[in-house]
Amino acid sequence: MRDFVLERIFPVFIGYHDTSNRQHTFSDETYGKRVVMHYELEYIVSSRNGYIVTDNIPVPVEAQNILFRYPGMEVEGIGIYHSLFVEFDLNQLAEESDTLKKIPVILKNEENRIGDRKLFEQLFLPSNASNVQLLLWRSDIMRMLSYLLREGEQKDGKKEKENMQLQKIRKALSFVQEHFSEDITVEKLAERSGYSTFHFCRSFKIVTQLTPMQYVVQYRAQKAREYLAVTDEKTEIVMEMAGFHNYGYFWKVFKTLYGVSPREYRTLLSNEKRNNDM
Repeated sequence: MRDFVLERIFPVFIGYHDTSNRQHTFSDETYGKRVVMHYELEYIVSSRNGYIVTDNIPVPVEAQNILFRYPGMEVEGIGIYHSLFVEFDLNQLAEESDTLKKIPVILKNEENRIGDRKLFEQLFLPSNASNVQLLLWRSDIMRMLSYLLREGEQKDGKKEKENMQLQKIRKALSFVQEHFSEDITVEKLAERSGYSTFHFCRSFKIVTQLTPMQYVVQYRAQKAREYLAVTDEKTEIVMEMAGFHNYGYFWKVFKTLYGVSPREYRTLLSNEKRNNDM
């Protein structure tokens, strides 16, 4: 069915951002949790251990991925990645359009067939933009939305199934976040989600691009890093608090994720605090 509301919307430039202006060192450094205020289009230039949590679902990001966000979504970018994104508003008619809701939140953009870095760099609109620049900018935004909408409509038949899948995986994620220090098995998570073990593992990988135990280990390492920063407990105690039971394995995971050992990380924090107090 033709969406006549869609014909009358137009984009208004709000802002443009380049995340390379805030370089990250560790794979769990955050750009800050926030509620999206405007519509956003984001292009991933490069990624190393980067992922974006959107409405509590962590999704690793890869180069050339394109993300679409709308007002009200809760989002947090974490890790080492470089992206370009533009904020824009659509007039109030956009809220009446069911068509925009079909645009996927994240899209794998193989071989830049929808938009590349050069296009996203052109989405910066200076305050003294000429009429020609303004029209070209609006044209580029609308073209991007049309490409994304086409992808969304092609997948529309699978949407109900994907939403059900997402809700089941959310239950498993919540269980990990509440019981990370306890013994967690794939079987327990599958039971929590209502899937068989086979279908749970498959669905979990589709939604998060991680295996269930990869997510568990990364979440425990994140909690260990938080404990190292805010407590004076010995490293071995912190390890247990976070759900690890083998120091060699804990050391290896922490070093892999953050580039330093747990003790080295605490030393870095101590030195940083000392320098700030001087």
